[in-house]
Amino acid sequence: MPLSYGQRGALVPAAEGLLRLRSAVTQAAVSVDGRYAAWTPADEARRAEVVVTDLATGDEVVRFAAGTSPRFVWCSPGHLLVMRRGAGHSRATLHEMPDGGAVGECALPCVVSENDRVETSRDGRLVCFHETMRMPSMSYTHSLPDLDRVGEAARDSAHGLLAADAVALHPEGRELASVSYARQRSVVAFLSTRDGVTRSLATLPAPYDACEPDWVEPDRLALTVGSSVLDTVLVERPDAAREVSATSVAGLVGRRDFAFARLAVSSARPALLGVMRSSRSRETRSFAVVDVSARALLACGASPRDVYGAPSGCFTEGGGAAVVAVPTTRGTAVMLLDLDRAAARVMELPAARLAPGALLDRVAPPDFVPLLESAKPLAPRGSGVPSKLFLLSLEALRAQGTAVGPGR
Repeated sequence: MPLSYGQRGALVPAAEGLLRLRSAVTQAAVSVDGRYAAWTPADEARRAEVVVTDLATGDEVVRFAAGTSPRFVWCSPGHLLVMRRGAGHSRATLHEMPDGGAVGECALPCVVSENDRVETSRDGRLVCFHETMRMPSMSYTHSLPDLDRVGEAARDSAHGLLAADAVALHPEGRELASVSYARQRSVVAFLSTRDGVTRSLATLPAPYDACEPDWVEPDRLALTVGSSVLDTVLVERPDAAREVSATSVAGLVGRRDFAFARLAVSSARPALLGVMRSSRSRETRSFAVVDVSARALLACGASPRDVYGAPSGCFTEGGGAAVVAVPTTRGTAVMLLDLDRAAARVMELPAARLAPGALLDRVAPPDFVPLLESAKPLAPRGSGVPSKLFLLSLEALRAQGTAVGPGR
């Protein structure tokens, strides 16, 4: 769906290749096909609403009353899951576009918080709510679209593990990977989403302190390790409880003096997007996409020298490209890593002060990338601070961006 400057209503041109939602928002999410944007208004009188805008026309499609501090996530191109807080509990309702009708609803035995994580399996059949505010932390798995509960898993002190809130849903939805810490070692438990039974354990050799699990392939997990300089390692899923080896992603492509800080995982191919840093300093050298199966560097672009905040990144739908938003002293740099051409291009947005985490989702629509600019750049996303939603055309990024080399 190419962006058009003939659009009226909610969308207005901000610059060549850049559209802006007319209303200020406190949070927003764009459907993976790029057709709809869901958002909450920033003004006090309407903050308890969720609005859905058709990005092809700029027209408002539907508006929901959502109560105090609602959260939402797109489960599929036409299905928006809205989580509403209640007295001591929350409810989740799946709304179908374009009429907004409810096709499924369930009660959640927790108050939905900003720290909780909601994941959908890649086949679109299951949604998992990871609740981290209680001990032990819990995960509840529901079927889509009816939202019937099909399982739950608790991460407690079994096997001598401390309760974990770092959880990742398997791409096929059959199990959870949960990172815990025990006896001065990091342990990954693989739990059934149906009954919570631990199927296997992977103990990482000391001194790894692991967090942020992500499935790269059906039997391979990416973990963040380290303290001062973050690195990403790969762990194979074991058949039973045993110590496993961890392979550095930077080492896979021959950069053994570097650390690779993961930004995103492709849902279409076994590839990771991340930041290449010297293992002896925190200096960002470049942004790169690594194919972990082929052990190949697919694309790499040198980092701007005036980075002042944490970058965010995502893959495009289909996995043909990756995008990074980098806060700089002059504004924001948006880098496109084209995997088909093994090339990188960067565009400067000097007027935009995009906060860390500016890219809205882990997967961008095929024709544009959604960006969130906060009135307070250091405020976390979803904090209630008024923000602006921008839609940057990928075609404009390819045509107007400056080619950049692979870095030092």
